[in-house]
Amino acid sequence: MYSIYDKAAMVTVWLGPDTHDSGLAFDFMRTFAREAEDVQWIRRTILEHTYSREWHAVDHLLHRNWWRRVWIIQEMVAATEIDFVCGGQTVQSNIVLEFFSSLISRDATYRRLLLREEGILLSGDAITLANIYLRSNAWEKRNLLQTIYTTGRSSATDNLDKVYGVLGLAYDSGKLIGTPNYSLSIEEVYKRFAVSWVREYATLEFLSLSGLPVFPRSPSLCLPTWTPDFNHRKISSLNSKIRPATPTNAAQDYKADATFSNDLETLTDRGICFDIIDGVGYSTWGAENGMANYQMQQSKSQAMAYTSAVDTIEALSRTLIGDSIIKRKPYTGQDTFSAFMRCYQASIKNKGGDSADIKDNSATNFGTWYEHHRDFNIGGNSLHDWVTSVSSECHFSDEVETTEERYIHKLAISHGPNRRLITTSKGYFGLGVNTCMPGDLVCVLYGCSTPVLLRRVEDHYTFLGEAYLHGIMNGEAIRSLQRGELNEKSFIIR
Repeated sequence: MYSIYDKAAMVTVWLGPDTHDSGLAFDFMRTFAREAEDVQWIRRTILEHTYSREWHAVDHLLHRNWWRRVWIIQEMVAATEIDFVCGGQTVQSNIVLEFFSSLISRDATYRRLLLREEGILLSGDAITLANIYLRSNAWEKRNLLQTIYTTGRSSATDNLDKVYGVLGLAYDSGKLIGTPNYSLSIEEVYKRFAVSWVREYATLEFLSLSGLPVFPRSPSLCLPTWTPDFNHRKISSLNSKIRPATPTNAAQDYKADATFSNDLETLTDRGICFDIIDGVGYSTWGAENGMANYQMQQSKSQAMAYTSAVDTIEALSRTLIGDSIIKRKPYTGQDTFSAFMRCYQASIKNKGGDSADIKDNSATNFGTWYEHHRDFNIGGNSLHDWVTSVSSECHFSDEVETTEERYIHKLAISHGPNRRLITTSKGYFGLGVNTCMPGDLVCVLYGCSTPVLLRRVEDHYTFLGEAYLHGIMNGEAIRSLQRGELNEKSFIIR
């Protein structure tokens, strides 16, 4: 299939008949791509409902199934030139791509405002996928794990195609999968892929996609906790070996020493138990889904891994967004600290009432998070005590898209409903899966670039998910092992 589209001079995509003002949607794509650099224009036109009809037309267009079908991805990647046809209108792919690129670059500005003013939540799956597969050379030097991750928001009638449908996009699919075999169960294909990955690369990077929250598990599947369920990706991984992100290299150059049971139900690997979860923050997801332990559970430890009040709040501010970058280069952790403090100060000013201004709306969102965590125990003092003990001289200019907006947006993605704040017995901050509890272990397994959370169950461990722990993301645990401060052990995971 890939080779057919690779040889085609032109690929024409039929999106369906002209309904719900689809022609208007294409016209607006041109307008938005042209004006999107002016963030004030975005805010003003949404607040004034200037393009209300156009936004609703775009919303309907992006909810057409074509954008998310897994099989069309390799067709679009292989194609040299693409035209989109909807009803009687034809639009070149570069216009669509420019629109999607503009949406992504201004996501922090328009998304919450558009939802509030128009009741529209544009399909993030369609935007994310199309922004990648419509780009030329988007798939150079991409392995199968990266490919499955990148296409993870796509949909398929048969979930075997979440793997088989993207084989033509990866350079190593022949070694890892070979010829598709539809007689195998989904569970068998997913487990065999993980085993092949370890044997080929001696890493466990796929663990970052196992468990919550990146690829939530399908209730209908019966998989070991260490096996990824590639049904549908919900959020981004923290693992920089899988996606472009702040570099992570928790295991350094230590290769996986993994073995599997004959029935592929058990994975055994060596690694380090670095710390134990001692406190957990409020879980928005847990509150919305009836989880028993969604409330904050206070830390009992008085230990602190950070040397001063400023270092502590900087560590917290970076933890809450997985240490992702919120400001265009040059960038430092101090930028994140300043953004956090400005968000706090704005939330105090805006407490007690909502405003139509997007900045005030962001402050309200931050304020909601802060109220849930203000009494969270950190080394014997509350979060509020730590925050009020420091002051921040903000060095950001009033950019058209404010740093606070980008920080709030990333907090909503990284922490928000998808991960919860954790503290450990040694006094570290981190992000863990919503289901984690005090007593769960923060471990570094050989061959995995992110720390992981494990739970002891009798004679084995269950895998909970990848984790962020500020201060051990780049080999610090391995160096402690080499100094004799930590011990190596084997983990039997089922």
